[in-house]
Amino acid sequence: MENADEAGISDAYRRDFSPAQWEDFMERAKQRAHDARARALPDVARSVGRLLYRLARGTATALGRSWRAYARWRKHQRAMAQLAALDNHMLKDIGIDRSEIEAAVRGRDADDMLQRQLAA
Repeated sequence: MENADEAGISDAYRRDFSPAQWEDFMERAKQRAHDARARALPDVARSVGRLLYRLARGTATALGRSWRAYARWRKHQRAMAQLAALDNHMLKDIGIDRSEIEAAVRGRDADDMLQRQLAA
């Protein structure tokens, strides 16, 4: 059994109780505390569940973005390797110089490349 100091009750207050009343008082206090914890537990579990759901959703979103970026990078790498394997004459036939392979694959300076092609 807890002593009065642990329960937060002064000795003066405890003197108003007989030992049996004190035991009954302490049991009721313990039961109220137990009931309060039991009522609070579902709320805590729900909050933890929401937090874990948000964390998992955010992680999945970040992983999805990372995977798509990696797949896009690999696609560009393959395309650049295929174009780099062509000789200069074939590259000229499709309208790009060897120095423009990366820009052509990644879509940078497309307007500039088109203007040069039209000017030639």
